[in-house]
Amino acid sequence: MKLPDLRLAGVLCLLLLLQPITGSADNALAYQSPPAAPQPLDPVPLEDREALAAFMDGAMGAQLRSLDIAGGAVVVVQDGEILLARGYGHANLEEDVAVDPARTLFKPGSVSKLITWTAVMQLVEQGHLDLDADVNRYLTALQLPATFADPVTLRNLMTHSAGFEDNWAGFLIRRDETELQPLAPALVTHHPERVRPPTRNFADGSNVAYSNWGTALAGLIVAEVSGQSFDDYVEQHIFAPLGMDHSTFREPLPAPLRAQLALGHRDGGIGMEVQPEEFLGNVAPAGALSSTVVDMAKFMLAHLQEGAYRGQRILQPETVELMHSRALSPNPHLNGIALGFYETWINGRRTIGHGGSTLDFKSELMLVPEAGVGLFVTFNSPPGGRAHAALKHAFMDRYFPADLPKVTSIEGFEERAGDYAGSYRGLRRSYTTTEKLYSAFGDIKVRVMPEDRSLLVTGLMGDSKRWLEVSPGVFRERYGDEMIAFQRDARGQVAALLGPFAPMPAERIAFWETGSLHMALLGLSLLLFLSMLASGWRGRRSLTQLPARYQLGRRLLIAACGLGALFLLALVVLVGLGESAMIDAPPGWFRVALWLPLLCLPLALVVLWVLLQAWRQGWGPVSTRLYHTLVTATLVLCLWSLNYWNLLGFRLG
Repeated sequence: MKLPDLRLAGVLCLLLLLQPITGSADNALAYQSPPAAPQPLDPVPLEDREALAAFMDGAMGAQLRSLDIAGGAVVVVQDGEILLARGYGHANLEEDVAVDPARTLFKPGSVSKLITWTAVMQLVEQGHLDLDADVNRYLTALQLPATFADPVTLRNLMTHSAGFEDNWAGFLIRRDETELQPLAPALVTHHPERVRPPTRNFADGSNVAYSNWGTALAGLIVAEVSGQSFDDYVEQHIFAPLGMDHSTFREPLPAPLRAQLALGHRDGGIGMEVQPEEFLGNVAPAGALSSTVVDMAKFMLAHLQEGAYRGQRILQPETVELMHSRALSPNPHLNGIALGFYETWINGRRTIGHGGSTLDFKSELMLVPEAGVGLFVTFNSPPGGRAHAALKHAFMDRYFPADLPKVTSIEGFEERAGDYAGSYRGLRRSYTTTEKLYSAFGDIKVRVMPEDRSLLVTGLMGDSKRWLEVSPGVFRERYGDEMIAFQRDARGQVAALLGPFAPMPAERIAFWETGSLHMALLGLSLLLFLSMLASGWRGRRSLTQLPARYQLGRRLLIAACGLGALFLLALVVLVGLGESAMIDAPPGWFRVALWLPLLCLPLALVVLWVLLQAWRQGWGPVSTRLYHTLVTATLVLCLWSLNYWNLLGFRLG
């Protein structure tokens, strides 16, 4: 259906919506400055454009050189103006094409989500969408199953609190444009399970898991409610009013824009290699934007100016305020989530924005609302992920400095410290498919360090840092201003670790769930399987005195060990190839390999029965029975471990 002009009615609806949502500074979602927080100093004016350019040239040049990045671009805006827009390095090394900030398109990945959420909020303010209604009300192409009593709402989608697992193999990123699907069929085909109930208490951040699929679903809602394709809608209602003429979600890109696209570059060991174009069209609203930094400046300025840019309005001021306000608060002292934007406190100042990552492009958009300042930076090489984080903090240190108080852990830390120690795993992961395997390598470890009364946390956002307790359960980084917190359950037990990035909390896991234990078990299994194969070869004639049933059981055990060893070796190869091996879906050879543990299962059951008879009847030497029992027990544990990681069967999603 087409949208009637209901702008006046929509504004009235929005004002009603604002009543229970915005709240005052003392509401349950409000941020509270933590103890030992940075003390902001006077900001450095940005008006000196030559000084800004000199700073940015030095910072960007250093990142490109030190991290071996092919190219990048940056734009800084303030008070309705573009203060700086510059390109660095190459958009295409092979053809010696330099980056042009006004013409070179980058793929900013998940920064695209801010466009999608802006589209959603346009329809909210017009009265066509309700943030707290069941999203099934707006969907015809698919319906979310009633897995839990509470329905999923748009507020859940915008705060990543809908409860979806995270899957990516075979649909998120494609290298072949012929494999792109229209939005609705793609979401129907690749439908993640709902593994947690949707959040209703937005002052609790322990139920959040970043979801590309959830954002794509919101894009589908925009399409179904507006009666336009998602691409058409954002072009008509966001890009055209803002003059973003070099921006699109369409994939493949229209020919004029495709000629201006930067290509990804990776270090191939002997120099930078240009990568083929990558596509995210199957979940376009979550990450398929292609844009220039100058176009992104226009989008930032609209958000910084209450929804308007150069006389064109894309949102009402009340909508912008609602969208930028803290909507989910993991902990009063930690970064939260706004409606689509995520919140980061840097140097004692609130910033909102979004990062983005594809295989080869890394980007960051940051707004400092109190100063009317926006920064967008993008790179076309994988190390750009480190580069944009470093640049963002360098920019804040230069123009929004602060004093960082020294800190030591508060009294009582020693009594509480043991509660925090242990292993944690992020909620953003697959639960029901073979992709769960990759979460084995992302466990977060927390150890108590008595010598300086701190916690050593490894694996959190890929870092290893020491943290000091500034309030019970709340910790500040020893040499920085990031904050984390531990959350207790109803029994008072520590159950969750809430980190600096609010959409990715971690839950505490038991020792038997840790990736390190499972990897050790599978490694031991491989060694014992190989030893059994060697023993079977060496002793193929020496055990002929054993009863026929025992000899049969031994042969079956050797066969099971052979199958198990082959599968574990295939698993080593798959993991060694990295997650990129699963981007296009599990490789065909690995799908064949998944038969091997299934064949092991009945063999293991028969061997167990034979061993039980051997112990009852006293067949053969005790040492032989002990060895065969050890190998069989290891085989059973190996199958249990494979089942835990969804590798026993064909759970391919």
